[in-house]
Amino acid sequence: MTDIEELSTDSQEQQADNIEVEASNQSKIDVDGTPMNLPEDGQNKKTETDEDGNPHVEEEDLDDENPHKSKFDEPGRVRRFTTVLNLLNSLLGAGILGVPYAMKYIGLIPSVILLALIGVLSDVATVLTVKLQARTGASGLDDLAYKTFGRAGSIILSILSMLFLYSAEISYLIIGSDSIMSWLRLAGLDIRSGWKRAVTLLLFWICIPGALTIPKDIKFISYTSYANFVCIGWFLLVMIIKACVVFPKHGVAKLTYATFGFGFFSAVAMYGLAFSLPVVVLPIISSYNKDLKKRSIVSAAASIACFLIVAIPAVIGYLMFGDNIQTIILNSFEDNDVLITITRATFLVVVCCSYPCVAQSIKGSWGQLLFGQNDATKIDGWRRVALFFIFNSIAVIIAIFLPNAGPVLAIGGALGGTLVDFVYPPTMWVKISKKKWYHWQNILCLLLTLFGLVATAISTYLAVVDAIAFLKRSK
Repeated sequence: MTDIEELSTDSQEQQADNIEVEASNQSKIDVDGTPMNLPEDGQNKKTETDEDGNPHVEEEDLDDENPHKSKFDEPGRVRRFTTVLNLLNSLLGAGILGVPYAMKYIGLIPSVILLALIGVLSDVATVLTVKLQARTGASGLDDLAYKTFGRAGSIILSILSMLFLYSAEISYLIIGSDSIMSWLRLAGLDIRSGWKRAVTLLLFWICIPGALTIPKDIKFISYTSYANFVCIGWFLLVMIIKACVVFPKHGVAKLTYATFGFGFFSAVAMYGLAFSLPVVVLPIISSYNKDLKKRSIVSAAASIACFLIVAIPAVIGYLMFGDNIQTIILNSFEDNDVLITITRATFLVVVCCSYPCVAQSIKGSWGQLLFGQNDATKIDGWRRVALFFIFNSIAVIIAIFLPNAGPVLAIGGALGGTLVDFVYPPTMWVKISKKKWYHWQNILCLLLTLFGLVATAISTYLAVVDAIAFLKRSK
């Protein structure tokens, strides 16, 4: 992610920095790598603040059913329904495939309750993030961290985001190669282990995702920006069809209805990955109505819709396979299942298109670290070649030696789904709050921060232990 440069006292340099950050946000990607086509922000009218210091913008209702006289005529403004869809498109991705497996950690009933709770907490953190942006005038989450904690806080957030994005890249390679190997098994070739799997994954990376990271300009990927949402919709439909076919014939599999232990924190990480709304919300709502109440409604609507889209196939999958479910739900089905084969193909398209989009952010971070240039498109010659191999080699090597995407998604969920979501927003709120630290709002924010820190520490530890166990079993 972009490191925010130290702000100058010179007003002209301040404006230049803001313009640069604004431009970088226009090319941001979501947590699952899906490219987001974000229009330019509209112009505000006169702004007033309420008693809490939140700005209130007096402008025409952009959700009016008769928009011919409204701000919809301005380029870049979008309506509520479109904004909700954009948020969902950013939240939902390949991570949804690991949610059914996470239900075995604590059982069916606690899992549904925890999913709903994580959705509520994510919505709270999102509202905090939106209000913080309104109060500080920050252009994005990195800028918000800079203005709240300074350069050190922004750097820490960038490192966490980079680790989070790497977990996404690795899971894309594993999920994509798994899909290809499932098709090869239909032809009688079983190459799921040893050097054959490594060669398959390497060839897959060379031919598609790796090759897509070579061009400087990846705008052609933007044409597939809504393929992610269509893919998730197809996955939901297929799971419902499977439920209608399997349950009347075979009933419910043997499963755990409720249990408690340290697996609770692993479940938190996986569920948090599906509700990383605070990470993606700011660049998306920049083109929506500036009124904070309307933005809060959009956040709540996206959280509710995300809960339903994630929970329904997860519950169906866990009821269908029980505690024998695979870490990636698609691997629990037979290789010759036609509907699942089509679903694997759709997810293959998503991960192939997501990989180069996530790569842009990671290459920018490496470029800043090694060459002092955060914009990867401006790095040429041998530096660009070195950047290509440094970035890709880390993801490919880990994917080769780690045959399962479950631990990778868990680590990504711990860093992006709990730490960034549940620690940064409430901590920043307390930092800039004009109220005493023991005010009830600040106390609740501190409790959310404590929950995020504990969940991150334990879930990351458990994910690393699981990854080591998978490595030992694969030898």
